[in-house]
Formats: sequence, C-alpha cells, structure tokens
Amino acid sequence: MSGPLQIKFLFSYPKKFRLTSWLIKTIDRASFSHVAIEVPDTQTNQVMLFEASHGEAHWTIKDEWLKHNDVKFSITLPISWKQYILIKTMFNEWSDRTKYGFLGVLGILVAMIFKLHINIFRDKDKTLFCSEIAGYVLKEVFGLPLKRIELLSPNDVKKITLKAKLKGEL
Repeated sequence: MSGPLQIKFLFSYPKKFRLTSWLIKTIDRASFSHVAIEVPDTQTNQVMLFEASHGEAHWTIKDEWLKHNDVKFSITLPISWKQYILIKTMFNEWSDRTKYGFLGVLGILVAMIFKLHINIFRDKDKTLFCSEIAGYVLKEVFGLPLKRIELLSPNDVKKITLKAKLKGEL
C-alpha cells in the first residue's frame, strides 16, 4: 500500500427504505442514519468497511456495500501504523462474534426524544451498534475523552469528529 495510512468515517443512508434508518435519520436531524468505518487492507490493497448492521458487527468490501448505501458525508482521519494495528485488532475481535445492538439503538432514540442522559435499553454484553463502534475508535485509538458512548448517534459522531479535527486533536 502506498501513501499515508488513513481511515474514513462514512455517514450513509440505505438506498432502499428501512423504517429504522428513517427513524434514526429523522430523530437525529441528519441526512444519514449510519456510520461505517473504511479501513485499508494493507495485504490485499482492498478497501474494507467495518460496521454494525444486519444483525452483527462485521467486515464488508466497500464496493459491495456501496451497492446498498449512499454516502452522504465522509471524514478522513490519518493514522499511524500503531493505530492501524489497534483498529484492526479491535475490529477483528468484534467481527462476526458481536451482535448488532438493536436495543441500544432503540435506547438512543428514546434518549433523544425524551432528552434522557441514559440509554435505558442498552443491551451490554456482546452487542454494538454503528455509532458506538465509531465512538470506541475515537476514544481508544485517538484518545478523545468520550463518556457515554452508548448514547452516541451517527450525527453525534460526525459533530465530535469534526470538532476534534478543527481543534487539531485528530
């Protein structure tokens, strides 16, 4: 692989209508309902995405993913080799062994509607949702002092990431 290492947060909306995606987008007041993380595969030179959707946290090939999703916004983040290894390790540990945290997503929606500071439906063990994965990347890989990751929506991830980039923290 040539050039500097980088990941991208891809904020998207499905090409086919999905009620859950529409609810997230509407309540979150955004043009997107999902965040996936683009990670280069340095061995195959393929562009891979890691996401939580369709029942699990998993890797997918970007070109396949784009057949079903429209990217509305993206944020590129340069990373070191040490950060790359940490990201790959985290994602490989979660891949296909971690279920999609549907109840956690429901909890975020309820928290946004009722202005709660707790995710009352968080299904903790062995589940993740898309913005939670991005939150862990921001916290564990980039060292941002995030709390309440289980309350992050895709739009929160976008705002936090852009603000941290402007401050030079990423």
